Amino acid sequence: METTIWEPLEAEYKPQIVKLTEQVAQAIKEYNTENGWQVSEVSDWVDSDLAVSFLVTRPEGEPIDITFRLLDAQGWDGAENGTSFSCDIVAEGGRIVGGFHPYNYSNKCWVDPTDHDAVQERWELFRDGIDTSDIIALIEQYTD
Repeated sequence: METTIWEPLEAEYKPQIVKLTEQVAQAIKEYNTENGWQVSEVSDWVDSDLAVSFLVTRPEGEPIDITFRLLDAQGWDGAENGTSFSCDIVAEGGRIVGGFHPYNYSNKCWVDPTDHDAVQERWELFRDGIDTSDIIALIEQYTD
């Protein structure tokens, strides 16, 4: 995606993604510290996407990475000028534990990144679809 399109998206949505990620991390800390789960600090990086993540380390199994992303369609399926949001929950070694990507594998997967209303609508759908209790349940149910 062109820098002139990506930079405003990142500027607007990075703080919101960081806030959501921190809220989920804090909820997990509060929920399960008595069972020995450790939750890392939230960190962010940019590859072809903006990603914000943290790691949940459990005494009974593999660590689980939880990553929230602002996606650039070009890096995923070659589509130009598309964006969306995702949450990936992945165990060490790459085993998928869970995730959420609105309209994934459909013709509604990507929205035009220059259409502010469409991106905001997608963000709201994504943000409101993140259920911390579901994420905690996936971590609890996952066995190596």
